[in-house]
Amino acid sequence: NEFFGFSFFDQQLLDRGIDIRQGRDHLQMSETPVQHYVSQHYVAVNVDRSLAEVLEAMVNAKVTEAYIVDTSTRFSGKLLLHDVLLAEDNVLLTDLSVLDPITINHDASISQAIKDASNFIGESIPVINHQSRDFLGVVTEADLFQAYLAIQSQMRHLEKN
Repeated sequence: NEFFGFSFFDQQLLDRGIDIRQGRDHLQMSETPVQHYVSQHYVAVNVDRSLAEVLEAMVNAKVTEAYIVDTSTRFSGKLLLHDVLLAEDNVLLTDLSVLDPITINHDASISQAIKDASNFIGESIPVINHQSRDFLGVVTEADLFQAYLAIQSQMRHLEKN
């Protein structure tokens, strides 16, 4: 314990990339893919849509954010309702979009997604394949909290049995 700070077995696991010092909850969150919590409740629009069409789609879906995707579902940017409302009719969607919003990679764990979302302010976070830029859906902070609580509850149940 004086040499390693914890057991030799713990050090062997750590050398293999398994850190059990933070508990089972953290291990499970590190192994649970965020893809299990991706929602399909979002508005995706093609860049050639008009502002009126985008606004109508956002109002109908009751969302304050929309995502610009091309015909092959490649992510291009994020639109915010207040920008759409204040824009002039002839403006291009790409001129309104947040080009580099916080995104979560499709193969991220819940643990990584929570870290990525730690500075996020908004309605939802796009989940994309960072290599291909394919848009897979969104997660909300509530989705991540629910995942955390579900994993925590699952671990407590395992410990009791």
